[in-house]
Amino acid sequence: MQSGHPRFAAAVEVLLKVCPLVLAAILAVLIGLAARTLTVEDILHYAPENLLLAAGVLIGIYAVKSLSVFFPLLLLYCSAGALFSPLMAVAVNFIGLFIVINIPYWLGKLAGREGMQKVTRRYQKAAQVEEICSRNAWFSCYILRVINLLPGDIVSLLLGSMDTAYFPYVTGSLAGLMPTMLAATLMWENISDPLSWEFLLCAGGNLLILAISVIVYRRVMKKGK
Repeated sequence: MQSGHPRFAAAVEVLLKVCPLVLAAILAVLIGLAARTLTVEDILHYAPENLLLAAGVLIGIYAVKSLSVFFPLLLLYCSAGALFSPLMAVAVNFIGLFIVINIPYWLGKLAGREGMQKVTRRYQKAAQVEEICSRNAWFSCYILRVINLLPGDIVSLLLGSMDTAYFPYVTGSLAGLMPTMLAATLMWENISDPLSWEFLLCAGGNLLILAISVIVYRRVMKKGK
């Protein structure tokens, strides 16, 4: 009987690691199906008139989004830009991004590599994440947010399962996500005038950062080979 105890304990350990991810995956599918037709106008329609409550609701949606690869961040960026002043919109989106990158990271950390292999088997590019992360941790977390190799929530799960150091993970991820978030948030005020200098400045700055990041990434990968 004693020989069965280690096997039972190992089975329970695997179950505890995989179950949160399976439940998160089911929830992600349900959220994705429900949010497929969601628009900025829908969020504005249901948002409370009180700005603090509206901020809380939007941050809550960010938390829900962290469990769904189908829910676009751009929708939330633009919603904050429409609801709040530029400064408050950036603050709400920043808090939201912090939540978005943390929840799947800790789920991945809980699951470990074995648990994540079962969940991410369908993603052929998942192996490339580990290859990129074999280099500088901060830059790896940054560039993975810029190049969109995989959905952001899957990237967070993988980086957590790889036991990526937390501080480089958070700061690198936020640095990679911030340019697009700032551009989308600030561009919303001028969405009706896409030829205005404010709109063009935000769009051009974001494209420039993206281009430089991709060039640096390709050179780093080429040098690694």
